Amino acid sequence: FIFLLSNRSFSGVEITFNGNLFHPIEYLTLGLLLSWAWYPVSHRKGIINYTMVVIVSGAFFAISDELHQSLVPGRTMDTVDILLDLSGLTIGFGFFMAFRYARRLLGYSRNGA
Repeated sequence: FIFLLSNRSFSGVEITFNGNLFHPIEYLTLGLLLSWAWYPVSHRKGIINYTMVVIVSGAFFAISDELHQSLVPGRTMDTVDILLDLSGLTIGFGFFMAFRYARRLLGYSRNGA
């Protein structure tokens, strides 16, 4: 979805709202999904390792998305977009960790005990 939007040239289209809102929302979702996907593999290696895997993989995607966007006629690469993407990733990761912590605090387990 993110690459699909990056592949479009919106020349001649007037945006009547702040387009910078989409970056954190898109990457918050990506941060949640990456956190969920990497959790079974990375969390056992420690919180620092797990955090780095999620953020670095998301940052790689954000940077590659901006590079890809710079190849589309009428689009440019913007470092502010990358910073907005990283903020969304970090918030998504934080939400995931808060959810995991709340589940543990409430004593939830997979077998219902």
